[in-house]
Amino acid sequence: MEIQNSIFNYAALLKQVKARVALAQKKAIYSANEEMLSMYWDIGKLLCESQKQIGWGNNALEQLANDLKNDYPKVKGFSPRNCRCMIQFHKEYNQELTIWQPVVAKLEMSNCVLPIKQLSWSHNITLIQRVKDLKARYWYMIQCLKSGWSRNFLIEAINQDYYHTYGALANNFDSTLPEIQAKQVKETLKDPYIFDMLTFTDEYNERDVELGLVKHIEKFLLEMLCKPLHKSSNKPC
Repeated sequence: MEIQNSIFNYAALLKQVKARVALAQKKAIYSANEEMLSMYWDIGKLLCESQKQIGWGNNALEQLANDLKNDYPKVKGFSPRNCRCMIQFHKEYNQELTIWQPVVAKLEMSNCVLPIKQLSWSHNITLIQRVKDLKARYWYMIQCLKSGWSRNFLIEAINQDYYHTYGALANNFDSTLPEIQAKQVKETLKDPYIFDMLTFTDEYNERDVELGLVKHIEKFLLEMLCKPLHKSSNKPC
């Protein structure tokens, strides 16, 4: 009997420890994702402000992306295309609508916050580019969190207009965000950009990353100031 009790107690202990480890893993993944989104928003802001002041075009953005890639060769998020997405990300959630503030006035729903920081970068950019109506975007965000929709499934759902077929008719806007689900954690891990943050933590400390980004942005601005101004339109990513 004592042996059976010991086995039972050990199994219960093991289950509790594994549950705690799983919770820590989920929180770590979402913390890295949130920091990455914040970094992309900040970089998008820097690029928007410098573009207004200097009037640089696509060639300058290519140069900045190449310089950053040389310093961070394992980081995929500094491609010219993704830098344009950062600009678009900042413009979309700027001023009264930021990635950290509620959007009650925009959505006309009480206690409603777009769960931007709970979704992957790929999901966010897909929604920004394909869903302009904020109510519809909110509905798709919640479905992604509740059901762990992949980016490909999200695109298909948007193409099939799931919002008007299933969401708007039911009028099921829930102001309470769902808990972190295992499916959504897996989808976040599938986003190649999330590994940029893991690469940073493995090879660079926080201060190194900050100084490296500042150095390249300063170099970029100085070189643009020393060149003739040639404005060219930046196509959305």
